Amino acid sequence: MKISIVKEGEKVTEADYRSSILAERIGMVTRKTFKDSHRAFEQGEEAIKNLEPAIREKINQYLSCLAEDEAKIQEMAYIGGFKDGVRLVAELLVIAFESRE
Repeated sequence: MKISIVKEGEKVTEADYRSSILAERIGMVTRKTFKDSHRAFEQGEEAIKNLEPAIREKINQYLSCLAEDEAKIQEMAYIGGFKDGVRLVAELLVIAFESRE
């Protein structure tokens, strides 16, 4: 049985789907995290606090933009994943009903 997933007007093969899952898992495994993120946060806050006001404001603006962009990316990834999940369930239901006939 060959599995295909409908993705916005085009068919994605089983190999494409598996490749996508594999790439996602590799990304999850290779994502590096700080062992002590609280300490890193405190050190960053202290470094920023000791800067000249004009430079501190520019860095704060930059960090705000960075956080906002990351939030948009995370939202898009979540919504995209949810849509893919719904499409997958729909495709599996179609396959299940076709095999009953």
